[in-house]
Amino acid sequence: MRLLRITHEQLAANRRSLPREGDYLLLMTGNKLATWFVRGVTPYYSEDSILGRDRAYDLIPVAEGRAFAPGAFMNVWTYRLNLARTYVGYKLYKVTNRSARIVWTGRYPDGWLGPVSSVRLSSDYGERARVTLSTPGFNSPNRVRVWKDGKLLRDLALTEGHEVQFDVATGGTGAALNFFVERTAVPRELGLNRDKRELGVLSRIEPLKGADAAQQGGTPK
Repeated sequence: MRLLRITHEQLAANRRSLPREGDYLLLMTGNKLATWFVRGVTPYYSEDSILGRDRAYDLIPVAEGRAFAPGAFMNVWTYRLNLARTYVGYKLYKVTNRSARIVWTGRYPDGWLGPVSSVRLSSDYGERARVTLSTPGFNSPNRVRVWKDGKLLRDLALTEGHEVQFDVATGGTGAALNFFVERTAVPRELGLNRDKRELGVLSRIEPLKGADAAQQGGTPK
């Protein structure tokens, strides 16, 4: 954000102007697993839309293209020299549902939550949604408090190797959840890898249908 001079106000404006029915969504794709000086301007590994993967939108593909080239680069995960056929490209989609079914704030695309995050589920996400949380060893034990509509919904104790799940009703009016993670850590500062992000716990949300949606509550696992 400092490098590109992006402000929190601009991010908030982006969330207020999410795509709606009839809009087009342009995705920049790429497969170049290299360390870039400015990662934000070059997709190093992006196969498809995160919004589509999370079921935020129903997307109709309109056009796509890729430009392939051989490449020699230092792999961003293994830090070894790689020789591979790489590409950069694009995918263009048309949005067909009225608005976003799910909108995250404070969550990274790979599922990590920072100290404070929130998610808004629309009424057509599904009658119920299942939230799954887990913590890695470097942040275990941990605790996550989940609030809904200004009331404490869950106070969850997490330990390494165990997932905790609970269900949330979303039918009719939708749902807005706020997550507060007790402990966070920066992997680079712990000597684990070069990840500079402040990480708390891993998360995922899935819509429930049929027999699963009939279950009331949800139990920790």
